[in-house]
Amino acid sequence: MKQRIRNLEGYQKAILLAMAAMVLVFSAVYLLTVRRVGYLYQGAILVPTQEDGATVYTGSIRNTAAQFRVTENQVTFRYGDIQYGPYTMESDPTAVPSQQDAGEGFVGIEIRDKGKMLFRGGVRALQDYCFFIHSDGSSDFLSIYEDGVTGVAYNAETGEVYDRMAPTLRDIYALLTNPPLTHKGEGMAWLAGVVMCIVNAVTLLFADELFYWKMSFLVRNAQGAEPSDWALGQRFIGWAALGILALVVFVLGLQ
Repeated sequence: MKQRIRNLEGYQKAILLAMAAMVLVFSAVYLLTVRRVGYLYQGAILVPTQEDGATVYTGSIRNTAAQFRVTENQVTFRYGDIQYGPYTMESDPTAVPSQQDAGEGFVGIEIRDKGKMLFRGGVRALQDYCFFIHSDGSSDFLSIYEDGVTGVAYNAETGEVYDRMAPTLRDIYALLTNPPLTHKGEGMAWLAGVVMCIVNAVTLLFADELFYWKMSFLVRNAQGAEPSDWALGQRFIGWAALGILALVVFVLGLQ
């Protein structure tokens, strides 16, 4: 095998080295990424720790420090120098609208922002989502529009500026009940990328053997056949293309 590698051209050695480097680097990156378990917020993982009787979720969002501080019934979110909340939540069975409006399975709650009523109604938590309905029976649907010139987002109903970083009702409720913890990094994407790198390395190291094996199904004297310039060019293009595809799969799997 060592002699086979020595006989490779510079381009082939570069591709082979790139495949080995990708497998090693992304294996380490995936391992570290998967081990970072926390609350997913704005595309970032905020890792929980215990601090003075509170659960603190810390991380970085768009290169800015972000932190949730959660106590028994209060949530505070800090993003850089900006603080949101504190948000508080209390149980209120009378806040649930009539069963005809809300259906079954809703729990009555009140959520306040610095003492100001933010939501009063019912919430129904499913495995992957929470449904909120106001005490008057109206659904909690937020319509947002964005100014095409300034890029500022507005609440279509009130006309107020909409802060995309502000925690939603779902975030507040989840953090105060049973927040789902997750991690980035798809194991199947890592495996697919590794397999692509291995396949690329095999086709590169045994290019002639694979060519003659393929030709044995087409002609009688396969060993006497020689690959054309076009066939050789296809090899070089294919090795680069599969390497790029493996890189894309590795990167997408981390999202």
